[in-house]
Amino acid sequence: MTNWQKNMIELGTHWMEHYDEDSKREGWALFNHDGTLQIQALDDPEEGQATLKGGDGEAYTLCCNKALNGSKLHLLALFLDGRPVNEDGVDVPKILLK
Repeated sequence: MTNWQKNMIELGTHWMEHYDEDSKREGWALFNHDGTLQIQALDDPEEGQATLKGGDGEAYTLCCNKALNGSKLHLLALFLDGRPVNEDGVDVPKILLK
């Protein structure tokens, strides 16, 4: 395991301890998908958690928009998301690619 992978695991654990409930109130969370953290919509929201009808794409777009407006929570989620840009039709704002 590389140092990068170890650090990402530690950051993922930090996320779970400090930010997971905040993201779930908006209808999304970071999930481990085959060893890669991904921003995904909640499939089965519980009481107090939002529903995102647009699925994972809406969750990712929500994070992008809030990060662009200064949210550190959403910027951290985007940093931790390990997917390649534009996988599965996710539209990434051009400003985030610079």
